Amino acid sequence: MANIVLTHNCNLKCEYCFASEFKDNSKQEISVENFIYALNFIKKSKNEPIGLIGGEPFLYSHFDEIIDILAKDKEIKHVNIFSNGLLLKNHLKHIRHKKFSILINCNSKEDIGETQFKNLEENIKLLSTIKNKKSIFFGINIYNKNADYDYIIDLLKQYKQHRLRISVVVPNEYVASSPAKDAVGGGGNPLEIFYSYKNTLMRLMSLCLENDIIPYYDCNKIPNCIWTKEEKLYLVKFKKIYEKYKSETQINLLRNSVICNPSLDILPNLQVIRCFGFSDIEKAELKDFKNCEELRNYFKTQIDDYAKLISAASECNNCVKAKVSQCVCG
Repeated sequence: MANIVLTHNCNLKCEYCFASEFKDNSKQEISVENFIYALNFIKKSKNEPIGLIGGEPFLYSHFDEIIDILAKDKEIKHVNIFSNGLLLKNHLKHIRHKKFSILINCNSKEDIGETQFKNLEENIKLLSTIKNKKSIFFGINIYNKNADYDYIIDLLKQYKQHRLRISVVVPNEYVASSPAKDAVGGGGNPLEIFYSYKNTLMRLMSLCLENDIIPYYDCNKIPNCIWTKEEKLYLVKFKKIYEKYKSETQINLLRNSVICNPSLDILPNLQVIRCFGFSDIEKAELKDFKNCEELRNYFKTQIDDYAKLISAASECNNCVKAKVSQCVCG
């Protein structure tokens, strides 16, 4: 998926934010001219999914204008908007078009406060009155191993959703001194950090299984090696839910491979990063490339080919999956 960053501005200060390099230091937003350039660039690659991200996309001052542009463009079949859900009610008229889907990152009441959480619930309720439930997705960022995730299960049940996007957070240089570091158990190599999430994830998986919900990983898929044989057998039970709802969501809980391809995030100034996780490693100029395929290959040669040579932990040195680039844990 190629994502267009509409604005660096955000209305939250999430301690786990992976875009802190930009969000905390800039209020920059993309011009309509640059947006159209980026859009036309993405369209050169047939069937390339398009995402609108931030910051918080709904804070973009020209949001309704560019949504209308997308709605009228017959070449574009689908656009995914990534949002924290707190400003949805201000733009319902424009996002009701069937080609727009909304992925809502649902923070807990403890994270955003009771007032904001009620606002989130109200906005989701309003959104559900104008959008098919198949175009609304819920997601959470797992960053606190002691957190209670009942709230997301309640939201999923209330709006008859059976998919939950999970993104596992690991400490980086921007959150290294924040409570997020302590919440996941602090420092250590990536494999140790993933191990520290086991109990939290299993509690969440149990809640999902009990309520016919299919969880799927986005960023930082947990490597298969951390699960015991018994835990793997338990997670296999999700296949029944997948078959029951004939979900298009891939079950990647037990997929043997952990592959992470460049997503391509186009910044307001038309620079491009592989993804926010590597934003400080390399930035490319959009105008130097012909299409998304060229950009992806560039980041693979500049970042991925080197990153795959670095083991997440000593245990990974003899891992066959790691040696053939089928596991990029950490």
